Amino acid sequence: MNLTNSKLYFIHVGLPLDHHSIPTEIQKEAGVQLPRLRDRMQAEGYGYELVFASPEDGLENFKSQLGSRGPDGVIIGGGVVGNPQMRFFMEQIIDVIRTSAPKSKILLIGRPEQAPDAFARWFPKA
Repeated sequence: MNLTNSKLYFIHVGLPLDHHSIPTEIQKEAGVQLPRLRDRMQAEGYGYELVFASPEDGLENFKSQLGSRGPDGVIIGGGVVGNPQMRFFMEQIIDVIRTSAPKSKILLIGRPEQAPDAFARWFPKA
């Protein structure tokens, strides 16, 4: 499927940067990389929104974001994907995507700079 990126909209869901499960050095790095990713996405014409969620706070905000405009893809960040203790939370995120935005592709990344490769896997440029 070849689509032009100007029509694509992504939601990136991840743990809050100050979440207790994220090591301090990763919090700092992600605090730099996430704004860079947002800027790159916007510069390339993608719609992009970052939503923070945690097991402690639940997924209601994320669910409402999905419902307001069904994204083409949902990126699940590395704080969830790369942490075995977050496995159930990741399953919950996937279940919310499946029920609230069933046409969305699910993209799993380990680090923010891996997101462009994930986009290209599912949405190659025309």
